[in-house]
Amino acid sequence: MPSKIYCIFFFLFTSCVLLRGQNFISYIHKADSLGNAGLYMEADEMYDTAFQSKTTILYGFYYNAAINNVKAGNYEKAINQIGLSINGGLVDFKSLLEDSELQNLKKHKKWKTILHLIQVKENTLNRNFISDLKHLYQKDQFPRIIGDCQSQFSNEQQEIFKELVSEIDSLNVLAVIDLIKENNGWLGLDIVGYEGNLTVWLIIQHADISIQETYIPLLKKSVLQRQSSGEHLAMLQDRVLMRKGKKQIYGTQIKRNKETGKFYVYAIQNLNNVDNIRNSIGLPPINEYLIRWNLSIENDYNDKID
Repeated sequence: MPSKIYCIFFFLFTSCVLLRGQNFISYIHKADSLGNAGLYMEADEMYDTAFQSKTTILYGFYYNAAINNVKAGNYEKAINQIGLSINGGLVDFKSLLEDSELQNLKKHKKWKTILHLIQVKENTLNRNFISDLKHLYQKDQFPRIIGDCQSQFSNEQQEIFKELVSEIDSLNVLAVIDLIKENNGWLGLDIVGYEGNLTVWLIIQHADISIQETYIPLLKKSVLQRQSSGEHLAMLQDRVLMRKGKKQIYGTQIKRNKETGKFYVYAIQNLNNVDNIRNSIGLPPINEYLIRWNLSIENDYNDKID
């Protein structure tokens, strides 16, 4: 049950910040297809190939690989992957423990390591924060889903809709700030799990620039503690710099030429060293990141500040 749900969650973000590069996702698709065909060992090899192509793996992919390895009788490797999934931000331990596809795995002598890890993680998680952030995530994303239908709105309706989204965003930001203050720091994986951590970043991304600048240091500290995504930090810092009319650091921001309609990479401070700067917080080379846009530094970079 959880494996299917986790797949849905992760592939919702395929075009966003969570997946970098077409190779990884194509490997995952191949692995899934092989597993569905009952070729579990071949699927395991393909999952390994996918994981070797990325430095940061979302927990759901490890979970699905573990399910495949249970079917292959590779129990020890499956246990290791469940552990990676938990360390990566999985917090729905009830579903994990009740997952019928893991029944054979629970008979393995090393399953007790998973039970111990769950106990350790449960001691650091704040279930109240997790619940609040789950609700805030829905409030943040639901208007944006509706927004995809804006072409059907009248001009007046579009203006009203923008005002409503702005009001919702403002309330969400205040709620997240209260949670950060209550926690006395950024809400990392160890406190709210992956989805909660993502939600905090998404909502701060929609805040005023002054608020974004205020919370960059806390996010940076969380990244250094390996409790938040380096890509989240990069995108927030670059967005703030772009909004202030300055060059970005990591090259995460893409703009569109108003005249031609073509996308291009917004100006970067230290272009010659950008890959080393990206690597320092766990990001892949910039051209690998730009694959999703079908862009490259060589052909689509503009050093001018708009």
